[in-house]
Parts: sequence; C-alpha cells; structure tokens
Amino acid sequence: MISVVIPAYNEENVIGDTIRELRDALGRNTEIIVVADGTDNTTHKARKAGAIVIKRMGRLGKGSAVTNGMKMSHGAVVGFVDADGAVDAASITRLVTSLKGCDAAIASRRVRGSLIDEDVSFSRRVSRVAFNFIVNALFQLGLKDTQCGAKFFRAGAVKNVLPEMKSRGFEFDVELLWRMKRKGFRIKEIPVRWRHRKESKFSLSSGPAMLASLLKLRLS
Repeated sequence: MISVVIPAYNEENVIGDTIRELRDALGRNTEIIVVADGTDNTTHKARKAGAIVIKRMGRLGKGSAVTNGMKMSHGAVVGFVDADGAVDAASITRLVTSLKGCDAAIASRRVRGSLIDEDVSFSRRVSRVAFNFIVNALFQLGLKDTQCGAKFFRAGAVKNVLPEMKSRGFEFDVELLWRMKRKGFRIKEIPVRWRHRKESKFSLSSGPAMLASLLKLRLS
C-alpha cells in the first residue's frame, strides 16, 4: 500500500481534484490522508473524494499536519504532497518508483529533466536560491531543492525519525531531510513537472521565520 498525506488549510477549491488525480495515478490501493485545518468545506470535499480526513481546529502548521498524517499511515511507502497539486500526478508516480534505489525520493525543480510551468516574480526566484544556499550552509544537505512540495519515503525510514521532529511549519522539510541524512538514509532528488499555483498558501513573508526556526534547530 502507498500512503499519501495532504496538509490542507482552506483548500476546498482544489482538494477534490488533487485526490482524484492521485488515485488515478497511484491506483486503488492508495491510502490518502487529508489533515485539514481551517474553516471552509475542505473536510466534506476530501471525504467525498474518498480520503481519510483528520480534522483539526486552528492553523497548526504544515509540519505538524504531515507528522500527524504519517503517524496514522499504514503503507510501506508514505509521502506527502501539496493540496494544490503543483507537482503533477505523473511525477508523483515517478517519485514512488524511484524508491527502489533509495530511502527518500524528493521532488526537485532544480535537477536536469525538470519542467517548470511558472510565472513568478524575480524576487521570489532570488529568494528560493538564497534560501537553498543558507540551508545547505547550515545543514550540509547537498540538495538543490528542499522545498518542492512532494516527497516519498520508505515507511520504516521516515518513521524512524518522526519522533525526533520539532518543526511545525514550512521548515519541516529541511529538518526531516537533515535527520534522515544524519542517520544514513539515502535521499535522491527526482526531476518533476511543477506548476506554480495561485492557491499556494506559502508566502515570501514566511521566509524569515523559517530561517529563524532552522537556525535555532541547528544551534540546539
């Protein structure tokens, strides 16, 4: 079984399509767990599309949502994706099949073979490069893109590090990869097709807080 966790904060406009695309790509033997914060109709639409839903009160963060969902999962392969479907379904399938040679297969927009459909500002692009440079300087990950929102793992590997996780927000991805690398798990970046979506909940204003949390983590 494959388990997919989707953190969702007020994603009623996209969650149904994302679940159906995942089901079509990965097959019926796929467990889809939506961890829903917020106040809109996400919970109803996710259940209608066939997902298991964990409903939480208040905005508790991507990191805590993914951790909650993974702890509930039953698949031998477990991963998480963004609710807006920014990484297309064919790429998700490629991530899963890539686990034959590693413990973590992560979507990357910065490796050869990636296709990027986006119309974003120059400042956002510069911020991505700067963030990745700082992250690699702090954590020595050797990765080109830690923040692309689709990552899949061998369940035994990722659940080995979940009890140590501290991050609750968007910085979760960096901490997770860092802890896995420290334990010797193999991480591979996989080229994907990525589409910038206006529905994305990430904002550049989150960057300073993310970096502050990561610096605190690294120095602890």
